[in-house]
Amino acid sequence: MSLPPDRGGPIGLQPGLVVPAGELREFQPPGENVPKIFGNIVSNTSAEAYRNMIRLIGPHPILEDLPEEIYKPRAKEIDNAANATFDLGLVGSGLTVHIVGDEAQKDIDKGHDGIEASFGRHGNGAKHVWVVRDVVEGTKLVAHNRPNAMSIAAVSTVGGLMETPIRPDDGKRVGYMRKIFVPKGVDPNSISLDQPPEENIKAVARAFGINPRDIHLVTMERKCNQAIIRAAEALGADVTKIDVGDLAWCMRASLWTPQSAEKLIIYMGRGGWEEGEIAHVVAKLVGAPAQGRIIYEKADIEIKDETSIFTAREAVPGAAEETFVVFSPITPNEHFGVGGVTQIAENTYRVNRVLIGNQGIYVAHQDQRLVAA
Repeated sequence: MSLPPDRGGPIGLQPGLVVPAGELREFQPPGENVPKIFGNIVSNTSAEAYRNMIRLIGPHPILEDLPEEIYKPRAKEIDNAANATFDLGLVGSGLTVHIVGDEAQKDIDKGHDGIEASFGRHGNGAKHVWVVRDVVEGTKLVAHNRPNAMSIAAVSTVGGLMETPIRPDDGKRVGYMRKIFVPKGVDPNSISLDQPPEENIKAVARAFGINPRDIHLVTMERKCNQAIIRAAEALGADVTKIDVGDLAWCMRASLWTPQSAEKLIIYMGRGGWEEGEIAHVVAKLVGAPAQGRIIYEKADIEIKDETSIFTAREAVPGAAEETFVVFSPITPNEHFGVGGVTQIAENTYRVNRVLIGNQGIYVAHQDQRLVAA
């Protein structure tokens, strides 16, 4: 399950931005350590997901896909336990937390039984924050004990994130987004979801003075993304078609720099809504261009009026200094080169967590021992 060798290694986290063992740096005014609170919440959530993964799946990765009737009930149990752990952390956070995006809602609206989501208000603290979360990003991955599963949340002030929209036809939440993420340095006006995909690829290549053959385009392997795949292949770009895990690739596209030890990354195409909103937070924080558009999943219809495309600034109106993304890998994260949860004693787990804020990326390495419930 390693990244293909010709794709390059994981993102190189700059040494000057890495916190060795210790607390996550805070991005809030003195006395308000909201990032630390959510660092603890996602860490406990990833530990609980890992505990149940080992109990249900075992300690070794399953390389061949299990039948859905086998892996989906396991994934549901892991998801729901992680959801309960995250919610418990919210209650004890001392904050009032408004969940305005929850990836689990997608499965509920598809009619899947037994899935739990937590839109709405949690806690009763004086400080209010808005949160978009994915308690187990990579449910299929964790249900097979494969790399790159994580617990992740984007946090901002009230009104600082885009709430998952409501579909006008049936009142359910939107589940999917058309999106494009490119590195900082690309003229935002040179890319558009309204122009052919080959024009976006060429615009990115021009921005860095490179050939499209030096670009690595990533997209979900879906019928609706085939035109993107054909356009990229016709230009000679390196193409990766993924089945799960578009969030990490969107983040990698935004975080790519000319100093990165891999080809320039573009993510383009359809993917999950909450994953797209979290990725837009990262894009805004680092100043990378990004665009999104609502997809009404029921008929796979895009809304193409003049106001339908939104940028990272519009998706994330909150102040950058009060907005952040924090995640804790459940299984080893090959994208960022950060290890997953490990068990160090009975019911005791060691975790890693990564904070992305407007001042950079901070990593707390195996600094916290957690007793899972």
